[in-house]
Amino acid sequence: MPESTKHKTLLLFTDKYPLSKTQEAYIDNELSYLLTRFKKIVFIPVDASGTSRINFENTEVLDIHKQVIVSKWKLVSHIKLIVSFLLLEAKNKKSGGLIFNLKKIFNAINYSESVKSYMTKNNLNESNTVLYSYWFYHWSLVCAVLKYDNPLLKAFSRAHLNDLYVEFNQNQFTGVKLHYLNAVLPISNHGTNYLITQFPKYQEKIKTHYLGVNDLGVNNLHFDFNKFTVVSCSAIRNEKRIDKIVETLKHIDFPITWIHFGDGPCMQMVKDACEKLPNHIHVELKGFTPNHIVKDYYLKNQINLFLNFSSAEGLPVSIMEIISFGIPVMATAIYGTPEAVPEMVGELIDLDFDPVKVASKITDFKNSHKNTDEFRVGVRQFWEKNFNAKDNYLHFSNELAS
Repeated sequence: MPESTKHKTLLLFTDKYPLSKTQEAYIDNELSYLLTRFKKIVFIPVDASGTSRINFENTEVLDIHKQVIVSKWKLVSHIKLIVSFLLLEAKNKKSGGLIFNLKKIFNAINYSESVKSYMTKNNLNESNTVLYSYWFYHWSLVCAVLKYDNPLLKAFSRAHLNDLYVEFNQNQFTGVKLHYLNAVLPISNHGTNYLITQFPKYQEKIKTHYLGVNDLGVNNLHFDFNKFTVVSCSAIRNEKRIDKIVETLKHIDFPITWIHFGDGPCMQMVKDACEKLPNHIHVELKGFTPNHIVKDYYLKNQINLFLNFSSAEGLPVSIMEIISFGIPVMATAIYGTPEAVPEMVGELIDLDFDPVKVASKITDFKNSHKNTDEFRVGVRQFWEKNFNAKDNYLHFSNELAS
């Protein structure tokens, strides 16, 4: 991309990134491609404490909270905006009510004024600035306010899981955001179809943009068919249901090794459950492990099957990572997960599965063509076509910058 085309600044709104070693770490994969299209990237996180995990000259972290000036007079000066937003949100039957909605709009107005102040001081305007909210929460509403005040600004938001579906969050001003933002970009077709069903009039503004992971190579080991190893990788929280993996392993009647990368509040419960497993079940709970070490393990060790028994996932980056190495997956068929686990990648199981039946599925997998080098080649090819960071993020960055 010629340097002369890189004249725009991207304001990237996040929860914590880049001020955390682990939170939103997957933005790392996207950042290098955004930097090829934008002159500068300004990160505006909800939590502005901590030390930056990145070190690029053309990036900045802005603690916008220090610049927010709360004034009730803004309720008067923005009365037309407030009425417009309230009317759009009134169509949400599960809305939080007038007072709640007024507070959310007022908060978004205060933050938008601070962002506008920063833009003015730095000579940023609609011709050289793009707004990008990584989540469909608070920041996307701030972007909607900024778009209302300056319709020529370009503003986009991704949408994932907790920030998208009404069962997780009922007060999202989704109609407002769809009305004012240039586009809302769910990370799964499931999310896109959900939004289009809810808001068909905004169909042209809603389109899927998959996340992606970098190509770190293929696991080309010649597997020992006398061994069978399953791996999982996630925080150990209730919704990740690591305990369900332990329940399933109880019913495996052949020697198997289970390795889990990740820690969390339910770790002790999982450890206690593992104590009751049969002797032929070998368990390695690795705890918190830096992502680059996890991926290096995927590349250099025999892994027959990856397990994800979570009760809620948007479209898991952990699955994108594992299939990039050609490793098959068994996962619960929830939200966007089936898009990453078709028949050519592995097996889907019901959310409320029977551990005995899933243990039988694992046994069947072990003895099937899916546990072969040939099948793993197909897994890798599927990743290449759908979740390669180079393709997905180049396309995404071009759309933001165009």
